[in-house]
Amino acid sequence: MIKRGSSVLRLYRGIAVQPEEAERVAAEIREYGLSLSPKASWRIGFYDRRAILATLREKPDLTIADTRGERSDDFICACGGEVGAAYYALRHNNHGDTTAPLVITFSAEIEQVFIDGRDFLYSVFQFGRSRERVDAIRQFFGPRALEYAERAWAVDRAGEYRVAMCDLACQDDAPPDLDPVAMYQAE
Repeated sequence: MIKRGSSVLRLYRGIAVQPEEAERVAAEIREYGLSLSPKASWRIGFYDRRAILATLREKPDLTIADTRGERSDDFICACGGEVGAAYYALRHNNHGDTTAPLVITFSAEIEQVFIDGRDFLYSVFQFGRSRERVDAIRQFFGPRALEYAERAWAVDRAGEYRVAMCDLACQDDAPPDLDPVAMYQAE
């Protein structure tokens, strides 16, 4: 249930299933949701440090030992746009006998969302500051994520500090400046 007045993101999950199972899988997801459908269950665990995020953000000698530890419960992976989900449904997850693409649209409170930074964000943090990287982070992840990147880039030592700062950026639930179509107020 979404709390009244919460910032809510519309997310998209792209999967591929066996053609003869597509209607049944879609019906199961509509009735029971993503978390109970084994066909939509590629998941990832995160290191939840939201309770101590502010303290960690100010730690000058931050390391991944601070930002990682026991994994949290699994999360369902999703994309912020239909194009990304279509890629996963039509290409990435479409192989062997799983050739029927499904794109699932759902909403989640921003407090429930973690960014999976492995495809892009961790690389950008580690490569260092450039105009293109600043613009990309601001556009796709918002000004709050850019604050973390600027802190990471300000330190001469690359590597672990930058990765640790990216760990924090991936779980800061400050709402990004998204297009109003992608983000709306729950009624």
